[in-house]
Amino acid sequence: MGGDSPYFWSPVFLCVGLAAGRWLASRPELPAIVVLAISVTLISLVTSGAGAAAAPLGYANANAALGIQLAVVAGLVAVRRTGPARLALALAALGALTIPVFSASKAGVTVSLIVVLAGAVAASRRAMPKGLPLSLGPLSVAVAAGAVAWAASIARLPDIAELAVDPVRHRLWRDAFTLWQQSPIGGSGPGSFARFSPLAADPDTSTAHSSVLQVAAETGVIGVGLFALLVALGFVFAGKSTRHGTWLAVAAWTALAIHSFSDHLLEFPAVVFTAGVVLGLAGRLRTAPNLPG
Repeated sequence: MGGDSPYFWSPVFLCVGLAAGRWLASRPELPAIVVLAISVTLISLVTSGAGAAAAPLGYANANAALGIQLAVVAGLVAVRRTGPARLALALAALGALTIPVFSASKAGVTVSLIVVLAGAVAASRRAMPKGLPLSLGPLSVAVAAGAVAWAASIARLPDIAELAVDPVRHRLWRDAFTLWQQSPIGGSGPGSFARFSPLAADPDTSTAHSSVLQVAAETGVIGVGLFALLVALGFVFAGKSTRHGTWLAVAAWTALAIHSFSDHLLEFPAVVFTAGVVLGLAGRLRTAPNLPG
């Protein structure tokens, strides 16, 4: 989080995406055309020559997060199709899942495995219950949030953890934790982290690189509670889908939440908007052709 009031704009873009997803779901052919066009364009931008790591969002990990959400949009649309259309959309989904790889996003590649596993379940004909992802998703998010908070509270990470979290990022987390301790209930105010951290003079390190720690530092326990409510509502919307849709939507929402705990992603409108599209499409998903609901 950071920049121009993401605490306001991120929920707005999420809601707009949710409405757009519901609108697209009511138009049988339009979602497939839109998904295929965006997938091809995004993959071309990310894999193109100069600046491949930055285009199109200007940040590799944001590109990775967008690719994951777009892959699930393609998967949700594919579930409703048969024949060549389903195959084309499935290939678009797989292509979008290569974006974290081409973006060299280690965290993106890791959380994309959640979507890959959910996609495998959704594509199967076994009657995997909806309740399973709705239990595993929130549990995974809670564990990830706790792990990041713990990492921020200690002066030195264990050697194995240093393989995943570089020293600069850990210093940012430590600064956010220290700032939170100064005003744990209401926080120090939006934008206070950039004024507090010695590393914030560099635009690349002007945020805590962790949504939950940034929210805690700047808005305190109250803000974290509202953030947790927003995450919980995402799972509620994902659970309104069919069994296949629930697995996919929960995976996408879980992947974004966990990824955002270790990076700054939620201030990118395209990422948040597309996550909303996933939830909107999933909520309007009907039983897939030739698949049990």
